[in-house]
Amino acid sequence: NMSKELTALKMDFKEKCPNIKVKSLEERNCHHWKRLVFQDGLNCEEMFLLAMYIKDTFSVEGRYSHRLPKLHEYKGGLVLTIAEDEIKRAGIV
Repeated sequence: NMSKELTALKMDFKEKCPNIKVKSLEERNCHHWKRLVFQDGLNCEEMFLLAMYIKDTFSVEGRYSHRLPKLHEYKGGLVLTIAEDEIKRAGIV
């Protein structure tokens, strides 16, 4: 059962990047980290769209935090990890 934050994030992402296939991942022991999983990887066009989505949705001028969205390898897949409070701050929930 997905949290309301992850549900809202996945819906927002699918609305803004409809051509990118994505699944979601949420774990009990890391419940504040919400993850979108790109099982098929990303091609160049998809990477650009994802970068624009992250920039348009989450960037704050002059601010850096380890909690900001991060694209990385996780459990053998390509994953975008976003902190729950960043999803709330971006107004998605």
